[in-house]
Amino acid sequence: MSDTTKILRLGMWGAGRQARAAHAASLEHCDFARISAIAAAPDGGAEDLAAELGAATCAPDELATRDDVDALLVITPPHTHAELVRAALRAGKPVLCELPLAPDPATARALFEEAEAAGVVHASTLPRPLLYGGPKVAEVIASGTLGSLRSAELTIRLPEAAAAGRGDGYPLLAGMAAACLATLFGPGRAVGRDRTSHTLAPELGGGELEVSLDLALSSATEGGALPEPTGLSLVGESGTLTWSWSVPGHIELCRKGTSEDASMAFEPDLGRAFPFTRDFARAVLDGTRPGPN
Repeated sequence: MSDTTKILRLGMWGAGRQARAAHAASLEHCDFARISAIAAAPDGGAEDLAAELGAATCAPDELATRDDVDALLVITPPHTHAELVRAALRAGKPVLCELPLAPDPATARALFEEAEAAGVVHASTLPRPLLYGGPKVAEVIASGTLGSLRSAELTIRLPEAAAAGRGDGYPLLAGMAAACLATLFGPGRAVGRDRTSHTLAPELGGGELEVSLDLALSSATEGGALPEPTGLSLVGESGTLTWSWSVPGHIELCRKGTSEDASMAFEPDLGRAFPFTRDFARAVLDGTRPGPN
């Protein structure tokens, strides 16, 4: 669909906070994509958001086949994601799905393979904490500042409320962990429920890196902040890095006994910070492969 003059018309399943504050807000000043139709439950706020955006509303089972929708966004409760992604694939339309893509790895893999076989552009978002520090951490790793990586530990403490209605919450926690590690180190393989191994690319020093995982639900915190000690710790031959998800964008380097604050600026406006919808739309228009994928 490579066309620099076309405006991509997006259909959005969902009209909750993430749909409004992240996806719709990220398109506020976008001149190549807009929300053209919204489908949500009757009490899901679709009418109000549609009125603000100048979009149409429709029943959820009608959205994928609308003539005024070129691509689809899945911004609904996690247990509905797989079904809606499949509806998009049946319609042959590009689809961007919020994390987690599916309730288990087997379903997620099946969806990926279906999309690849159908030749449909597809992507999923990354956990929000990756917006606040992920690019900087990747830059530090690639620069060789830490030297060859020796070990890593990813700890995620997610508020119990965030996993409401998602079984024991482990699929969500595992999805966040997998997205983080694959983004920084490339695809990994499980060597146990609490450990993954990654073959590092040459630009990351090569070799194998084992990552310890400590994933659990926690009680709620004030202001919705992620509980301590959520974040990533890296140990390299020349230094260490601590990336706190609990304090957005906070990164600390330690080399030769000296600590250095390498934090990334925090963007409080989620619409400005959230790149996925714009990047997905641009990739669809340009005929390229969006990421994360």
